[in-house]
Amino acid sequence: MPDLVYTRNKTAFDYLFTIINSNENNCTSADPDNEAAILCGYRVMEYLAPHLTAQPLPTEDGELAVDNYEQALQELRAWYANHQSDYGILEEGY
Repeated sequence: MPDLVYTRNKTAFDYLFTIINSNENNCTSADPDNEAAILCGYRVMEYLAPHLTAQPLPTEDGELAVDNYEQALQELRAWYANHQSDYGILEEGY
């Protein structure tokens, strides 16, 4: 996923948004003590959000800065539903 974000390609970003909108638990938690499957959207959201213009989630130093991942995922999904044809991609910073 980081490689797809690195491309700054709208088609790749659209694909990543399909993962964000999926409700399948196909990824593992970043917590090594918790091997439970989680929504891949959480992981993709971490990679993608700092590289979108005018998206609703706070970022700090190029990283997602949220405490409530469930709420943040819902906000990003709603934002994308309204901006899927006109969202911008930040070109600077890798």
